Amino acid sequence: MAEIASRQKAKLDAGGLVTGAEGLGKVRALTITTPATHDLENGDTMASGVLIPKDARILGIFEVSSGAVTGVNIDLGLRNFDTKEVIDLDGLFDGYPIGTAGTNIVPTANIGALIDDGAEYLVPERAEAYVTVTTGDPDANDQFRVTLFIVTND
Repeated sequence: MAEIASRQKAKLDAGGLVTGAEGLGKVRALTITTPATHDLENGDTMASGVLIPKDARILGIFEVSSGAVTGVNIDLGLRNFDTKEVIDLDGLFDGYPIGTAGTNIVPTANIGALIDDGAEYLVPERAEAYVTVTTGDPDANDQFRVTLFIVTND
C-alpha cells in the first residue's frame, strides 16, 4: 500500500509552514441567537457581530436549536465584517428548515457550496456570519440559535 502525503505533509516537506487553520488550530464555536423580542420576516437577516479572522477555516458542522418554528427556512452566509458586502449568502448552509423543535445538526443536503464535498475554505477577508430567513415568516419572538465552528490560527 502506498503512503499518500496530505496537503499539510506536502507543505511541510516543501519547507513551508502549516497554519493553525490548516492543521492544528483552535476550534471556536460562534453562535447567532435571536433576540428575546423580535419580528423577523422573510428576507430579514441577523448577523453574529463577531469577527471571523482572515484565513480562518470553517468546519462543515452546524448546529441549529429552535422551538416549534413552523414553515421557516434559513440560510447561513458570510459577509465582509467592515463593509457588510456579501461574500456568499448561502455558502455555509442553504434552505435549512428550522421547524423541528430541539437541537439538530444541519444535514449534508443543506451544506453550502463553500464547504460542500470536502472543499477547503479559508475565509478570504475579515468576515462575519449571518442568517437570512428565506422561506416563511417566523412568529413574533420565535426563538432559534445557529452555531458554527471555525478553526483559527492563534
